[in-house]
This record gives sequence, structure tokens and C-alpha cells, in this order.
Amino acid sequence: MSHHLDTPLAAQTGQLYLDDLYVFNGERGTVFVMDVNSSVTKADIKPGFHHEARYEFKIHINGWLSSRRS
Repeated sequence: MSHHLDTPLAAQTGQLYLDDLYVFNGERGTVFVMDVNSSVTKADIKPGFHHEARYEFKIHINGWLSSRRS
């Protein structure tokens, strides 16, 4: 996954910069992992996700869209 710092806000805080998205088979189902806080933004890195941000996984299965928010 690549975000390219395409918004000024993403360039200001690492909490809004999506580094990677991983998808793999887990013991009970599919696992989705998203990480943030890359040092590429050169901003002060705060742990965790931004409290006002909205992070979503959007998955298309057989023509249907399913959404999982975090």
C-alpha cells in the first residue's frame, strides 16, 4: 500500500499516514492489519491511531461491498 502523502494533513501527522496493509489467513478467518506512524512524515510521532480519524477496510466480495471500521 502506498499513500504518497497526497493530502497536507497526512503530511503533518504520522497518525494519518497509512504505512502498510496486510491481509492473511488466521486461525479463525481472514486477518486485516493496518499500521500508521511512519517517520516519512518527519512529524512528531504519536503512538496509535488519530482520535478524530476514520480508518476503513472496504472489501468487494462477489460484487458486494463490505466495510469494517476501526
